[in-house]
Amino acid sequence: MEFASTELPTHFNPATCVRKGLCPVTKLRPQGHLESHSLYFEQHGKGTKYKIVLIMGLNSSSFGWKAQVDYFGGGKAFQDEDGGGEGEEKSTVLVFDNRGVGNSGYPMGPYSTRAMAEDVVTLLDYVGWTGEREVHVVGISLGGMIAQASAEDTQPDSLVVVSGNDPRRTAMEQPTTLERRDKLSKIDVHT
Repeated sequence: MEFASTELPTHFNPATCVRKGLCPVTKLRPQGHLESHSLYFEQHGKGTKYKIVLIMGLNSSSFGWKAQVDYFGGGKAFQDEDGGGEGEEKSTVLVFDNRGVGNSGYPMGPYSTRAMAEDVVTLLDYVGWTGEREVHVVGISLGGMIAQASAEDTQPDSLVVVSGNDPRRTAMEQPTTLERRDKLSKIDVHT
């Protein structure tokens, strides 16, 4: 697939950038009354074993993932996995700006977690990451809620939610801090 070249600003290392551009979300997957918008994305690293998607939280651009993009997209991750030390890149990382943030389009709201999850599914289709259990998804805050809402469609190999609630529950149905602490204290952790 041909990706539109874009001269939009970036904070990531251009030497590790495999592709970047604007995914025409609403042209690929119409979303009812929502005006047309595109998602700005960048992919870094040439590895194929681990495809990692990082989803940022509310009002933060993808540039907040700089350290993770440098690590996973810069050829440093998983180097000692096979006991061989330095070798070929094993991972690639995809970051994007959610709608209404950074270099992405700013359609009129309201925005919903489900609609933003559909943006993720469309972006993954656009870049060709469509295999079942092919991607590892990490979301922080609202990005964690988006990751959970998109998981049914994307079928990730792993899902990491950092400081995010379950988008299927209302605020009043979310567990309290004490309930979470009690559940966590019963987990048997192996290192």
